[in-house]
Amino acid sequence: MMEDEKFSDTTGKSYNVRNEVICKSTNVVYAVHCERCKTFVYVGETGDTLYQRHLLNLPGYGLDTTTR
Repeated sequence: MMEDEKFSDTTGKSYNVRNEVICKSTNVVYAVHCERCKTFVYVGETGDTLYQRHLLNLPGYGLDTTTR
């Protein structure tokens, strides 16, 4: 998980990280970051926990979750 105080999406919009975020956090803005091209490929928000929204839906982003 990224541990910065802020991040920007591909359009340049900046987001400030106001609280510590863990997998059980709810009501968060999150970003999927591509390590290969060093860019964010998706920025979203959820009322669910990050675990429910993000980890269980990684295949929906077209990412390979079988290798890490």
